[in-house]
Amino acid sequence: MKILVINTRGLIKAIGDQMSLEGDEVTISPMVPDQVTGFDLILTDKRIPSQDVPVIGGDEDLPFAVIKALGYFPVQGPTDFILTRWFDHANGWNDQVLVGFPLMGLMNEDLGPRVPTGIALRYSNSSQIRIPFDVPNLKNALEKMLHVGFVTIKYTLTPDSYNITGISTYAPYYSLFAILEGCPDKLSDFFINPTSLKESWIVSLLLTRTPFPYHLEPKRVFIKGLTSKVQKHFWTPYLSSHRNSNYLDNPLVGISSAWSMELTEANRRALRTCRAIQVEGKQFRTDLAANAQRKWAKLVKLNLVPSREEVRSREVSPT
Repeated sequence: MKILVINTRGLIKAIGDQMSLEGDEVTISPMVPDQVTGFDLILTDKRIPSQDVPVIGGDEDLPFAVIKALGYFPVQGPTDFILTRWFDHANGWNDQVLVGFPLMGLMNEDLGPRVPTGIALRYSNSSQIRIPFDVPNLKNALEKMLHVGFVTIKYTLTPDSYNITGISTYAPYYSLFAILEGCPDKLSDFFINPTSLKESWIVSLLLTRTPFPYHLEPKRVFIKGLTSKVQKHFWTPYLSSHRNSNYLDNPLVGISSAWSMELTEANRRALRTCRAIQVEGKQFRTDLAANAQRKWAKLVKLNLVPSREEVRSREVSPT
């Protein structure tokens, strides 16, 4: 498959590198080419004109005025959870929705600088969480944009309800890396023809080193522990190598991703990867599972997501 990667300095490059390892023909460009043709897939961290092939990246948050015009009622507030769903202008919405719980804050309990540091997501086939996407104006707007890719609705939680805080045409908070962790086959195949996956948990954890996020050009450090086993679940967009040594000039070491049927196990696997990597001044959150469990329990009470018992009953019921 022919894949175009635009801008090699962003996190999206890590996905392009993985696709190259999987045998795809990857072309890297530091800017948007005059002619974007002849590709099956585009990976980008820049906004580019709409294309008639999947465009992954190009982060765009819709303005409040646009969200209101689409028929929603957004409010200002922190993002406590997100709903992410795949849309193809030619085929409409994918049935499956991902429910995500982002971490905001460098330290546990959401303390420290307010930067995104990870996310826990669950694949869900619940019809209830598809409803927010089934707004005709949103579908019409995405069709006019020739959009192919993820769409995310962000929410804030209140004591007895939840409200929309934003809509994005991408998968934010490092969730794209978690989503790709759950892909059973090649990444490029998933983007071209996304399939529904078994209801399960996937997580991403950001691994950084001091003085992140205060200083983005720290001294060069060497990194150890990147065995072939570790690299299967670790995305390293800024890694450089010389002879047999790996080093970093960036405070963002990478993103650890993991999958499991249970949230605590997925979190344990992601933490295992972070702990295996040896780099001076490393820092990462350890409370991802606890954070997500609290919010998931609240969504169950609000009847937005099914309880564990409901999910299990669907799995064992005859079809």
